[in-house]
Amino acid sequence: MKIRVGIFFGGSAREREISFAGGRTVYDNLNKDLFEPVPIFVDSFGNLCFIQWPYIYKGSIRDFYPEPSSITPSQYDFQVYAESLNLKTKDDQIALLKI
Repeated sequence: MKIRVGIFFGGSAREREISFAGGRTVYDNLNKDLFEPVPIFVDSFGNLCFIQWPYIYKGSIRDFYPEPSSITPSQYDFQVYAESLNLKTKDDQIALLKI
């Protein structure tokens, strides 16, 4: 029987991309014969979300959260973090977690 281990990554700090890369490193190096890794993404508002492992290989957090198709493209063609979207309610934040 494998032991389920939560791997938390992301967060509200500006270093969230480092945490994201660290989560990927932990997953890659975890002995999967002994452990069942459970990826838990912490968004910039502190919400927790179970995430599928393919998302962690997207490159950066902004490549999947917020979902690029859910935001209005910028005239300058750059990616934004969720807190830049000026979300008014907790429901708006939760809607972004449908990844």
